[in-house]
Amino acid sequence: MARLVDVARGAGVSVAAASSVLGAAPSTIGVSAETRRRILRVAADLGYRRNPLAASFRTGRTYDIGICMADAHAHLTHPEGAFRFWAICDAAARCGYRVSLVGLRADQHMDPRLLDGCVAMGGLGDDLRAAMERFSAAIPVLTLGPPIPNAIPVREDVSWMGERARAARYLFGLGHRVIAVSYLKHAGRVGEVHELFRAVARQEGIDATIYGLGELTLTREYASLEALWSLKPFPTALYAVDDEYARAAISRLAERGLRVPEDLSVFSGNTHSERGPLTPALTGLDIHTERIIEELIRKFVGIVESRERPKELTLGPVRVELLERDSCAKAPSPPAGASRRGGKRLSRETERA
Repeated sequence: MARLVDVARGAGVSVAAASSVLGAAPSTIGVSAETRRRILRVAADLGYRRNPLAASFRTGRTYDIGICMADAHAHLTHPEGAFRFWAICDAAARCGYRVSLVGLRADQHMDPRLLDGCVAMGGLGDDLRAAMERFSAAIPVLTLGPPIPNAIPVREDVSWMGERARAARYLFGLGHRVIAVSYLKHAGRVGEVHELFRAVARQEGIDATIYGLGELTLTREYASLEALWSLKPFPTALYAVDDEYARAAISRLAERGLRVPEDLSVFSGNTHSERGPLTPALTGLDIHTERIIEELIRKFVGIVESRERPKELTLGPVRVELLERDSCAKAPSPPAGASRRGGKRLSRETERA
C-alpha cells in the first residue's frame, strides 16, 4: 500500500507539501495549483488512501457516523431497509467516512468522542429520544423521525408524493376501476395513497372503487393482505407499498390460483430499476432513494466538518421514474351480466393490520 512519503517522492515535493494536499487537517503550507494537480495525479496512480487512524490524531475526528434505529433487526432484515442502509454506507464512504450501528439504550451514556455525528432513523420511543438528546448535546445528530431536542431535523421536498397520482392515472388508463391500495398506517397524510387515488378518480370523473389496506411494512407480516379475499367486488389491480409487499401479494395470489397480471395487476409504489430478476417484473415508481440518501449524507458531513448547527437540513426535489414492466396489464373484462365497477363505493376502505 502506498504511503504519503511515496506520493511525495513521486511528485517531487516534500512530505509536508503532499500532506497539505492529501491530509485531512488544515495546513498553512502554500501549494500551487499545478503542484496540487501533480500530487493528486501521483496519489491516484499509486492508489494512495489516507490513513484514517493517523488522520484522527491530527484532526480530532473519528471519521465515523453512527446510525441509531429503534428496531435495527426489523429494519435491516427488510430488503428496502437493507437497501437504504447500504446507500448510507456507500454515500459515507464517498465522503471518506465509515458508518457504525449505534446500539443505544435509554440508560446508556455513550461517549460522543467515538463518533463525529449520528443519524436517528425512524420513530424512537420516548426513552431512546431522551438518550439521543444527551448524545446530541455533544455531537451533531440528524433526526429522520420525530423531533429530538438539540438534534437537526430533516425537511424533505415532499412534492414527489404527488407523483403517485401517476400510478393512479396509469392504472385508470388501463381500465382498472376496482383497485386495492396499500398504504403505511402511521405515515400521516403523506402516506394516504388511497385518498390520493380517490381524489384522482374524482378529478377525472371516473366511477371507481378504491379499497384502503393499512399496513406496517417493517414487520413483513402483511396482515392487510388477508383483507383482499373479502373484498367485493374483487379488485382488478393492487397498488403495493413496495416490492416486498408486492412479492408477498403475488405469492398469496398464486396459492389461490390467481395470476399476475392476467387476473390482477400489481403496481409497486417503491421499486428499483437495478433489482434482480422477478417474475413478473414489477411495474412501479422508482423513487431513486440512493440519490436522496447521497445528498443527505453529503450535507450532513458538511455540517460535521464545519461544526455548525443549522436549524434544519433541507433536501432538494426527488426524482421519480415510472417503470413500465410486466406486472400490469389492461383490466380483464367482467363476466357477462356482472360488473366490476364500483358504483357508490368510492369511499369504501378496509383497514386491517
